[in-house]
Amino acid sequence: MRYVVSLGIGAALIAGSASAQIDFSARLVNSDVLTCESVPVVVTLQNNRVNALEASSEQGYSVAFEVTDPSGLLIRPMEKASVSMPATIPGQSTVSFTNDLQQIFPLGRYHSLSVRARLTVGSRSFVTDKMFVEILPGTEVMRLQAPAPDGQIHTYSLRTINREKRDRLFLRISNEDESLCYAVGDLGRYMRLGKPTLEADGLGRVHVLHMTAPNQFMHSVYEASGALVSQTLVQGEVSMVRLVEDGAGSFRVAGGGVVSGPRDPMPEPLPVRRGL
Repeated sequence: MRYVVSLGIGAALIAGSASAQIDFSARLVNSDVLTCESVPVVVTLQNNRVNALEASSEQGYSVAFEVTDPSGLLIRPMEKASVSMPATIPGQSTVSFTNDLQQIFPLGRYHSLSVRARLTVGSRSFVTDKMFVEILPGTEVMRLQAPAPDGQIHTYSLRTINREKRDRLFLRISNEDESLCYAVGDLGRYMRLGKPTLEADGLGRVHVLHMTAPNQFMHSVYEASGALVSQTLVQGEVSMVRLVEDGAGSFRVAGGGVVSGPRDPMPEPLPVRRGL
């Protein structure tokens, strides 16, 4: 069997006989991420063969990632970490799957990385060109320390980075001295008109209210573990919209009305503890 390989960041083509063709591509969702934020990589495999492609079988396939630091040294995966991939790709079908590099590699102390996806089919391997990601500390807007339900002090930090020419606001949740990061939540677009509000309630949750567009605000609620509870879009005047106590140990938004409509995508953070 003869293979001719044409590789690029967005696509890699394995061409052989008509019954053994596989299209392979990988892309980083974001090229700039906040420290501790998820680093998702989307892999797409198109099985053009009639027969199904099985993962990890002798003539099947496997996917791996090669992550290198600025000096070119490979970063070893964490113990027991593995790449998630479909067990079977039916013939004449296409599948896409996502892996978070933060769950596979110890990335906490790095500031820039290069990534390649590697596809192995039978005894042959093929890789994409390098993709690059910058891991940024961000600019801190404000912070709050408050006890979590387990009694431990958590540090809640609001930080911004510029992504695709827009400022975005993030909530980073860590332990008291910030040596251990629990989660990072993407709160969406951030407008620098007035300060956001950051409050911890009596139920062990943290509330963030910030402006996403003129007269438009986002109320985000997270558990101390980093799990997203809710995100609500609110419309109102900047001088009126605010967080107030709801009388039940939590907070609600006053001075505005809940609206629905298009908004920036806000992926949930993964509540995974990562050393910084």
